[in-house]
Amino acid sequence: MKRKIIIMAVSVLALVSCGAPNTKQVMPELTEKRFQELAISIPNAIMKKDSSFTLEYRSAWYDAWNIPDGGLGDIGRNEFMFYFVCGNDPCDSHQYKMDSVSIVGDTAYVDFEIIHQRENGPKSHNFKLVVYDGQWVIADYDKTLSVMKNYLKEQKIFLKSNKYKGYADDILNDTAASEEWKEIVRNELKEVDEYFRKNP
Repeated sequence: MKRKIIIMAVSVLALVSCGAPNTKQVMPELTEKRFQELAISIPNAIMKKDSSFTLEYRSAWYDAWNIPDGGLGDIGRNEFMFYFVCGNDPCDSHQYKMDSVSIVGDTAYVDFEIIHQRENGPKSHNFKLVVYDGQWVIADYDKTLSVMKNYLKEQKIFLKSNKYKGYADDILNDTAASEEWKEIVRNELKEVDEYFRKNP
């Protein structure tokens, strides 16, 4: 009887072992085609393709865009978000050239060049990529993830500061300031109040 129980136990273990799913992730090849798809997805004031990014990166990007820029009718503090790639050069005219790829565990580090049509020489950039749903996606680009997170943190402090409120009051109390400018300031202050009401 004991022998039968042992044989049955071994058989069950063998079946469980054979039927267990392989949880080790298969690393896909980083092809030239996939690199080009990711390169043209780099946001430049517009998030072109959510699926090219990790949730953490695109959440940071949307959060950084959604907070009021604090410009009070002038250039906002989020100006850097416009120039991730293109500057004033149309993005479609750029070329992307992959230089090197280093895969460490489940992460790929890619050095590449963006050849700008209106500037002399290419500019060096880098990706940090991870695999999601069987394909490589962008986890970071030129370390902009930490830049956006720091901006969001600092912007929240700035918009609540007496310095920002003082700038707004100076414009509203300036007899030389146009009514159009003052209206822009009033609207931004309402936007700030609404933002913190939704994001306390």
